[in-house]
Amino acid sequence: MNAISHNSLIIDLLSTVLHLLIVLPSYQRQGLGTMLIREGLAAADRDNARTYIEASHMGLGLYKKFGWKEVDDIVIDMRPHGGTGIASEKCLMREPGAGILETVEMV
Repeated sequence: MNAISHNSLIIDLLSTVLHLLIVLPSYQRQGLGTMLIREGLAAADRDNARTYIEASHMGLGLYKKFGWKEVDDIVIDMRPHGGTGIASEKCLMREPGAGILETVEMV
């Protein structure tokens, strides 16, 4: 099986990975993130593919509205790399057709 293992998470070749989604602060809360997510999920749903994404605390609520479920955590000690403290993100997986693509309100 060709797959990437992330702790207990398996991302197979039939999965879709949505990469970095960032909306500039001056354009946030206008539906741009929702619009981008809908396009990616519509394509994944057409292919009957699960969808994986890593979310910061800022994006977590939006992703959950689209049907993603938390499956793991990424925790990185930033101090050895010149940063301060601990950074963490949630690993999320969405099954094909989960969530509400057409009626999710802009957040």
